[in-house]
Amino acid sequence: MKIRKLRSKSSTEVEDFDITSLLDILVILLVFLLKSFNDSDLSVDLVNELALPYSLIQGSAHDGPVVQVNSRKNVYFDSTLVGSLKNSSTLSSLNEKLEKRFKKNSSKMINLIFDKKLIYQEINTILETSSNAGYTEYKFIIQGEQ
Repeated sequence: MKIRKLRSKSSTEVEDFDITSLLDILVILLVFLLKSFNDSDLSVDLVNELALPYSLIQGSAHDGPVVQVNSRKNVYFDSTLVGSLKNSSTLSSLNEKLEKRFKKNSSKMINLIFDKKLIYQEINTILETSSNAGYTEYKFIIQGEQ
């Protein structure tokens, strides 16, 4: 005996949905989230008397040591005062601190924050000091759009 299943001949029609407005909303949300996304987890406490230069170029900072030089030419390593660029022992002290950090971390990236009034020679001395300590890659942290 064969048992046959009876198929119902009533056809079910699939209705079309207009999802254009839903896709528009999703695209707007995606653009908003991408615009506000920041892939850097670096947090920097700026020292006193430090005016950052302004730029439209955006990039991300990396986790690593932070060297700051303010308008009075005071040098800070991770928000701790090392000394002044006017004093020659400051650079050797900074070099020692950078070498210690480099041995622990071995990352070649350093974050540099300079006051916009500094001249190139002063910036170059910090770059040379960090290069001598092993940091061959650097990021300048500047003021961007607010």
